Amino acid sequence: MLITMSEIIGLVTLILLSIYTVFLFVVGRKKQIKNILLALFLLVNVLYLLGFLTPAINNFFQIDLLWFGYYGYATGFLFGPTLYLYTRSITEPKFTFSPKQFFHAVPFLLELLNLLFFRVFMNMEYFLFMHFQIVIYLYFCLRFKKQYVKRISEFYSSIEKINLTWLEVVIYAFALMWIIDVILLTVFETSIVHSYAVFVSVLINFAFASMLFIQSLKHPEILSGVNDTKSKSKYEYSNLSEMQKREYLQKLESICEKEKPYLSSNLTLDELSSISGIPTRYISQVINESLSKNFYDFVNHYRIEGQKES
Repeated sequence: MLITMSEIIGLVTLILLSIYTVFLFVVGRKKQIKNILLALFLLVNVLYLLGFLTPAINNFFQIDLLWFGYYGYATGFLFGPTLYLYTRSITEPKFTFSPKQFFHAVPFLLELLNLLFFRVFMNMEYFLFMHFQIVIYLYFCLRFKKQYVKRISEFYSSIEKINLTWLEVVIYAFALMWIIDVILLTVFETSIVHSYAVFVSVLINFAFASMLFIQSLKHPEILSGVNDTKSKSKYEYSNLSEMQKREYLQKLESICEKEKPYLSSNLTLDELSSISGIPTRYISQVINESLSKNFYDFVNHYRIEGQKES
């Protein structure tokens, strides 16, 4: 009936990740494909962690759910694919999810069929193949990330920097947990060190879940897709006239062309407001309604044009 510290931390992590996954799926309605893919990656983590916690749940609640543990571990075949697709959604501006990408789920589907009809449960070959698959996907994730860093190294917006931070947190946290799991599998399975390694792996997962919540509070716009972009209905009661809009737009364009504030990689809406003397709410409205862009798209346009000229 006793629950170990690793299992307690695992249960707390499970709750945190479950809440965050639901939140991402809800936010994903705003057509932020990266949010949906991150949610799928976290859902895999939740199900896999549930597989790990199944014995503790059985002992504590006195119910037989051991069979679910096998299905939970089977989701390990989805770690690599979901992380890979999430990485591509961050590093490729025109990334779209297509039906052919369901091919990545084939190993998981085969294992699912095996569990449903043949009931050949986990063995060493199963784990070796799963970890080999993860190695391949991690390689491509790191490769895409490296190319992305190289591409935005000179000119990048605050949004791109936050995206990169999120991507690095997800990749490196997962890679660290995966390395510990490999060590558990190959070295310490029969050693006293095993329990300590399990504790460290679960603790990293908990730190990862906590970091997601902290980053979301610091940068809510990166998940919700809400930065300075406003729908026209939000400006319904604005007293800004069409003439003022044109004057403000001309002023903003003139400042960007002559003073080049976009050369600052951390340029914010407040800073541009301070430079131009235009209230932030009007800058957002003018850019959104006159150019059908948000602040970051507006700034990046000038960065790209500046690169072409240099």
